[in-house]
Order: sequence, then C-alpha cells, then structure tokens
Amino acid sequence: MGSRCAAWARAGPAGRLYRWWLAKLAPTPNPLDTAADLELFVACVSAGLSPARAAAAVATTSSCAAWRSTASLLSLGVDADRAWRELAQAPGLGELAALARSSHHSGAGLSNGCSRIAARLRDDGADHATAEAERAGVLIALPMTLCYLPAFFLLGLAPMVISLGTSILSSH
Repeated sequence: MGSRCAAWARAGPAGRLYRWWLAKLAPTPNPLDTAADLELFVACVSAGLSPARAAAAVATTSSCAAWRSTASLLSLGVDADRAWRELAQAPGLGELAALARSSHHSGAGLSNGCSRIAARLRDDGADHATAEAERAGVLIALPMTLCYLPAFFLLGLAPMVISLGTSILSSH
C-alpha cells in the first residue's frame, strides 16, 4: 500500500506539481552571458586560435559546463560531431555547435556565423530583460492594488453610498 502511495505521489498531480515547481526554480541561463561567451569564442578564433583552444579559453571564464566538456574533448582529438554534442544541448548554443561541426568538415570560417549568432543572442537578451522589467512592474503594482483598492472603496465610495442611501430613505 505504501509503495502505491509513493508511486502516486511521484506520478500523480502532486508529482507533476513538484516537477513544475522545480523547473520554475531552476536557473535559466541569461542570453547575454551566452552571447558574451560566444563573442569571446569569436575573438579567439579571429585571432587565429583553433576552435579547440578558443573553446578552452571560453571554458575558463564561462559558467556553462558544456564549454569545459567540449574543450576537453576537442583537445583530446575526439571527432567534432561527438565533441560539440554537449554544447549543442546548452540553451542558445545549438546553432554554434552545428556551425562548428560543419566548419570542421568543410573548412569554412567560423567568425562571421558566430558573430551573427552572438548578435541574435544579444537581441534575445535585450528582449528577455525588457520582459523581466515589465513583469516586475506588474508584480510591484499588485500589492498596491490589493491595498489601495479596498481603501478606496471603504474610505471613498462607502461613505458616499451610505449618505446617499440614508438621504434617499429618510426622504420617503
């Protein structure tokens, strides 16, 4: 019986609610941080470093663990498809991984494509920041609404309605 209750708690509505709550609490990577990582990668590649050395340089400063894994795999000489696979799973970096894999196979340059991806991530970061600011404004106004609206009714409208009602009822 106890195992059935535990299974229901994990799979039932309580489990879904718990997983949703954990997903909301999980930190989402900031697109501006991802763009900064990508711009550092572009600067390193443009300066003449190999993608493996550029990824290692980014891995030393980035908070994304996928950079460290990718840099390690590339420095060991692992196939590009396998080396860039983990970075492809990181939010915002899938396009870079695809570009790096195709660059490895074709020999095409990375700089222009990476710069374009970084610019798009910067725009996404600006949109994200604007959305967070608008959300903060709503969340700030909500307590004021909950305080001032009842006060307005009690101190502004209620006395007027009561006096109007008493004057109408007393005249009849």
